[in-house]
Amino acid sequence: LAQYRELARMASQWPALPPVGRTGLVAGTPYAGTAVLYDRLRLLGDLADETVVADNQVYSAELAAAVRRFQARHGLAEDGVLGSDTLAALSVPPAQRVEQLTLTLERLRWLPAQSQSRIVAINVPAYRLWAVDLGDASNLAIEMRVIVGKAASTPTPLFIGQMRHLEFNPYWNVPRSIEVGEIVPKLARNPNYLQENDMELVSTRGQLVSMTGAEARTRIRSGTVRVRQRPGAKNVLGEVKFAMPNPMNIYLHSTSSKELFERTRRDLSHGCIRVERPAELARFVLDDQEKWSADKVAVAMRPGPPRKVVLAAPISVVLFYATAITDRNGRAVFA
Repeated sequence: LAQYRELARMASQWPALPPVGRTGLVAGTPYAGTAVLYDRLRLLGDLADETVVADNQVYSAELAAAVRRFQARHGLAEDGVLGSDTLAALSVPPAQRVEQLTLTLERLRWLPAQSQSRIVAINVPAYRLWAVDLGDASNLAIEMRVIVGKAASTPTPLFIGQMRHLEFNPYWNVPRSIEVGEIVPKLARNPNYLQENDMELVSTRGQLVSMTGAEARTRIRSGTVRVRQRPGAKNVLGEVKFAMPNPMNIYLHSTSSKELFERTRRDLSHGCIRVERPAELARFVLDDQEKWSADKVAVAMRPGPPRKVVLAAPISVVLFYATAITDRNGRAVFA
C-alpha cells in the first residue's frame, strides 16, 4: 500500500497507452506507445531499471517479458501479447490501485481470527487457494488454482467452514436446482441422458429406482426420486471430495474437466470449488505422512468404491474476497 501511495504521488498523470489491434501485439511488432510502455512497466516494477530497449518504436522481446510478469500479477493470460485486456490493466492509475488495496485491507480486517493453525484459504475473485500450517514455520503454503461459482448466476458464497472429512471416489448427489433446471430438460431431449452420463435414480431412502421417460421427469420434479452420478471417469466431482458441512452445500472437490484450469477466468461452477491438485491438498488435510503418503493417496484416488475418511481434527476453510493481495515475494497481485 505504501509503495502504491508513493507511486500515485510520483505519477499523478497516467496517460492512456495507444490502442492496439483486435489480435494484440507480439514481440517485434511496431508500436507507437513503446516509450510510454517502457516507463510504465519500470515504474510498476515489472521491468528492471537497467533494461535497455534498442528501438523505442518496436514492442521488443524485453518488453514482452515484462508484460508477462505484469500479466501474472493481474490475473491475465501470461502470453506476453499486448492485447486489449492487458492494455486496460496497464491503464488503471496508481490512485485506483491504492483504493483497491485499502478496501481489501478493510475487508480482511473483519475476518475473525482462527483458532486452528491449519487453514485452507480461498480467494474467490483471484481463483486461488492456499493451504498452510501456521504452527509450522518451515512449512511453506501450498498454492493452486481453483474454479469457483459463476459470478453472474451461481457465485461461490463467502463464509468460514470446517472441513471434517474426505470422500474418495464420491457419488455426486445432484443438487435440487440442477435436477429441475438442467437434468429434466436434458432428459426431455434425450431419454438416455442418465445412462450416458453414469447417472441413476434413487428414492428418498437411497434405494435404486428404475424408470425412464416422462415418469422419471415427473418423479424428479416432484422430489420423490433424486439423481446421483456414480463414481468414475465421468463423475463431475472427480476422484475426491473435501466435505465441510454447511446449509449451502458448498464443498471442495477435484474434477473430470482438468483442462478448465488453463483458463484465465475461472468462475465456471455452480458454486462449489474445484481444486487443481487434489492429491496434494488431500495429503495436507489428512496430515499423516506415514499412513497417507503420496503413493497411498494415489491408490485411494484410483477407480473403486466410495471411501470416507474422517479428519483427525477439523480444518478451517476461509472463503474470502480480495481483489488486491501480495504474493510470497511481497509483490502486489490484483484480480
